[in-house]
Amino acid sequence: MNDERAPIALANAHHTSTGAMHVGIRAKRARTVRARASALALAVILCLLARERGDASERGDRGDDGSAKASSKATSEAMATATKGLKEILTQGERDGGGCVRGAFGRFYAPSIETLRETQRRIERRIGFAWVRWGDAEMSKSRIVGTDMYDAVRGMASMARTPETILNVGAHWLCQDGLKAAWNAAMEGANASDTALHSFFYYPMGDVADDGMPGWREKGVLGWTEVARASERKVILVGPPHVSRIPFVKHDVFIDASNAASDEKRTREVIEQTIEAGEAMDEPPLVVACAGFVAKTMVMEMQTQVALGWGFLDVGTALDGYAGIKSRDYNDPAVYCRKARERQKGADDGVDFWFAPGVCDKHPA
Repeated sequence: MNDERAPIALANAHHTSTGAMHVGIRAKRARTVRARASALALAVILCLLARERGDASERGDRGDDGSAKASSKATSEAMATATKGLKEILTQGERDGGGCVRGAFGRFYAPSIETLRETQRRIERRIGFAWVRWGDAEMSKSRIVGTDMYDAVRGMASMARTPETILNVGAHWLCQDGLKAAWNAAMEGANASDTALHSFFYYPMGDVADDGMPGWREKGVLGWTEVARASERKVILVGPPHVSRIPFVKHDVFIDASNAASDEKRTREVIEQTIEAGEAMDEPPLVVACAGFVAKTMVMEMQTQVALGWGFLDVGTALDGYAGIKSRDYNDPAVYCRKARERQKGADDGVDFWFAPGVCDKHPA
């Protein structure tokens, strides 16, 4: 498969993760967990509505006092910024008028630094969000009505259904007539004015092999692995066993998603295991998924968890190179090891920090 990152102007990011507790949680209690989560979500919504009414009432009561009115306005504006939906922030940016998206169904938006920064803020502050990639394989599969991918693309494109989920479409693939036709077939009959799509792909990871990271840092985007470590997020890593050995993503729970993409029963097991693992934590987790189609189904089925503060990052094959697996043109372990050695700044950021044990031994300087 072709390089997934190079054709995307601002897209970058790979990958990470380290050991921790490997779990084999049995899939059960699904209805009970979802019912409890739904009740909690409703309680949160009612609480926010009550607070908003109270703030509005207080502003009206103190309207004659100039300083109080100004202070109240500033507070109101700060609250409004903090409570904007992630898709709402995306739609305040520039529309994408690029050639590849012409004739593609939906409203596409150019790469949005504000959306990236807000996602970073949500990682830090435990505010719910989902960041999902949509590439050539997803486009091909989603054209089949009734499949999980058909339901996922229509749901995650919708502002009304998934306001805190950003669907990042690899827009360069839409230059291929067959994939554009597949995209349009999947979206046929949807409400175009309800869509918000990001012409982007991987969220920057902050890894040593990402040539674009200096530019991202200048824009205030530090990379999700760095932010997750600094804010001490509880991380659930979902993917194949080899990613669990990568040191630079500190995960608390690992869930093996092997063979889940081609097995509906395994997909449901992985989702239920993720819910149970997160329910056992004392704060909303950050779920990092290297699980292909499963990640998309997971995000759609766990929107209640997003509302309760869970974060979701669909990172695809971005971690593979650090595990010694060349699964795409861009994630060559030999190239990664060379860059890590060239860019090492101190004793604590060498190959042992970035790579699974033994990977760079196979690619000496």
